[in-house]
Amino acid sequence: MICCGIDVGSLSGEAVLMEGERVLGYSIVRTSHESATTAWEALELVLRDTGVPREEIACTVATGYGRVIVPFAQRNVSEISCHARGANFVFPSARTILDMG
Repeated sequence: MICCGIDVGSLSGEAVLMEGERVLGYSIVRTSHESATTAWEALELVLRDTGVPREEIACTVATGYGRVIVPFAQRNVSEISCHARGANFVFPSARTILDMG
């Protein structure tokens, strides 16, 4: 099952495609004046780079400043929750993370 994560921040938008625990690819684009446009651009770039068809994405989760405006996301999650999950993925023994803003 392929999942997509979208992060729409004030300066950049990112997309990542994962299958299980394997990262298939990611993209980074500059944030445009509309969060939805940034999300679409990041998604299209990672799809193009990986060759994954959009129809194969089972679930999309959005985070970041513009997370509630990503039209194709099934869920949106706060940045701190994503930081915690990401830290646990990369450093399973970590028990504390700091978000310095």
